Amino acid sequence: MPQNAPDTRYEPFALTEVQESFLAGRTLGGGTGAGTQIHLEFEAEHLETDRMEAAWNDLVAATDMLRAQILPDGRQQVLAHVPAYRVERTDLSDATPAEAAAALEGLRRRAREGFDAHSWPLFALRVAQLPGHRSRVLFTVDELIADGPSVSLLLQQWYARYTGAAAPAPPGISFRDYVTAAHGRPVPAASLEYWREQLAGVDFGRPLPLAGAADPQAPAHGRLALRLEPRRWQRVKEAAQQIRATPTALLLALCTAAVQGDAPGPLPVVLTTYNRRPVHPDVARVVGPFLSTSVFVAPPPAGTLGERVDLVRGRLWQDLEHAAVSGVRALRERARTEPGRRGLAVPMVFTSLLGSLSTLAEPGDPDHWATRIDQDASATLTSGVQLESCVQERDGALLLSWDFAPTALDTARTRAAFETLRGLLERLADEGAPALTTPTLTATAAPATAAPAVSGHGDDGRPVPLTEVQSAYLVGRIGGLDGGAQTRVYQEFLLERHDTDRLERAWNRLVAHHPMLRAAVHDDGTLTVAPHDPDDVYRITRHDLTATADTEAALAATGARLRAGAFPLGSRPMYALEASALPDGTTVLHVLLDALIADARSFALLFGQLFALHDGDESVLTGPADPVPHLRALAERPGSPEDLAARTAWREKFSALPPGPPLPDPAPGAPRVHRRAPLGSWRTLSERAAAIGVPADMVLLTAYTDELRARFTDAGPFT
Repeated sequence: MPQNAPDTRYEPFALTEVQESFLAGRTLGGGTGAGTQIHLEFEAEHLETDRMEAAWNDLVAATDMLRAQILPDGRQQVLAHVPAYRVERTDLSDATPAEAAAALEGLRRRAREGFDAHSWPLFALRVAQLPGHRSRVLFTVDELIADGPSVSLLLQQWYARYTGAAAPAPPGISFRDYVTAAHGRPVPAASLEYWREQLAGVDFGRPLPLAGAADPQAPAHGRLALRLEPRRWQRVKEAAQQIRATPTALLLALCTAAVQGDAPGPLPVVLTTYNRRPVHPDVARVVGPFLSTSVFVAPPPAGTLGERVDLVRGRLWQDLEHAAVSGVRALRERARTEPGRRGLAVPMVFTSLLGSLSTLAEPGDPDHWATRIDQDASATLTSGVQLESCVQERDGALLLSWDFAPTALDTARTRAAFETLRGLLERLADEGAPALTTPTLTATAAPATAAPAVSGHGDDGRPVPLTEVQSAYLVGRIGGLDGGAQTRVYQEFLLERHDTDRLERAWNRLVAHHPMLRAAVHDDGTLTVAPHDPDDVYRITRHDLTATADTEAALAATGARLRAGAFPLGSRPMYALEASALPDGTTVLHVLLDALIADARSFALLFGQLFALHDGDESVLTGPADPVPHLRALAERPGSPEDLAARTAWREKFSALPPGPPLPDPAPGAPRVHRRAPLGSWRTLSERAAAIGVPADMVLLTAYTDELRARFTDAGPFT
């Protein structure tokens, strides 16, 4: 058992093999030089930044590896004293949603620049103060000094110090003690020979199957993420148990199958585990990079999915028997067979946190920072790694993410592979173990119509900034107008031969197909999309008016109630459907839709699809229906030359913009009135408008403004 050696606490000591590989990865293997980092983000209300900073400095004083740096001679050293750390602060409390999103993305870009391994500190803390007394904390740490479970420990102890809880006693062992005790242990010759044989036939120079042409203009980082609800994740684990596989083996098999597609040959993958050898009772409380790695050679795509999982499971057990040789050592031995080669780069990493020390939130404390981590904004970034897959459990659900390099991988193919993986998991959740009888090549075949990638970010579940029009609707809703400026679409359909049960099933198909029907809009100027849950069925409210004498009055009352209703911000759904059955056998479908999630064209599309699905036409659901990548692209546009030019033009236009017509204010509580006039001469009007070279709707706009001028303004211009 290693002994605590306080007398040598500040003396230099050797790097672990993984630390050596991280250090080498800054310059070798096509890396960016940024190193390997863990980046976490969380939000808190009424955060006291000064107190948070003081708590962090207390933690730095108590935690050796937070004061560590790498020496020029390739060793590491804990510094006895360091200056007080100052948290970088950015005030975005008055920023618009678009401005805040751009500023946060700028902070993330800076975080990805990495650290100088030879200078303290090897961590960074940034706090952005947001509207509504919220703060977003961006925490980045170099994995040279802390691994994933260590970051969880830091977060727990940091929060405890912030809240004034008693600090725990220091562990009876340091990371230096742990490394010193393990340094120089002999490596079994049989294990070295095993890895030489395993890696002898692997082509490490072959690019990933998802590789594409280098695009220097692509974003530096992309993230794809999914969440499998606890009940469905449990079914997947049960399927793994039926074939005597661990969940990690199952996920590794499916993940590598999705990446390989129909590409021949084996696929090398670096597996990372957080392996703390139980050499001391306090080893679980020590902060440090306790990472270990192995090189897993995924089999070529062949056989059924079940056979693939069985093969992966067997290889994992064989590799475990020879775990005394790390992946770093195995790759070094393999590189020796190619004289002149400086090292071997493996561009794909798979990390499983299932069953490990990953979540340390205090039970029953909803304010604990660990419970507020934004999984979609957080990431692990490694130099030379093009695709990093991470799986973990949180609150009983599976969280699976891919962090990838759009500069090296084809974004569209990467998204398609991720959707293939999602589909495999969904099938397992639906069908259980029988889904594994599908041939691997069939299960991973690319879909006929893959969704185009608009950006390198993908649909990663992070809050999406609203568009300018959505923001205008939101301002009208929360800008002190008492809801009077809410914009909703209300429509009634008179249906003669429609079955309400079939309409309900068709609508739920649309909810699954269109992410915006699962969206919630928040008062901070963002929207979030909930994952589709087949058990969350929307029920159409039904009114039986077949025995009602005054059906018109009943219909009018339903319409008035819906039109007067509102959809609270932050909640979903943002629509309402009700059906009134009439005495003559017809049905009136009442529909209320918030304009924050759909415009008039979307409304027409939705209900065209609804009635087509009711009639059995499945073709209306072909093609992608996710607008989130487009919305992200719009949010990322500010700052481009085109955007700046447009902003300048609008700024000049607004400087001389006249006010609108002085419309009379409505009486308090006055009902809204809808007027409609069928235009029988529409074809003639359209033809005459075309004859003079203007759109027909421009004629209508001209007539509208002329009438406003005649009734409400003088002869001057108005907006």
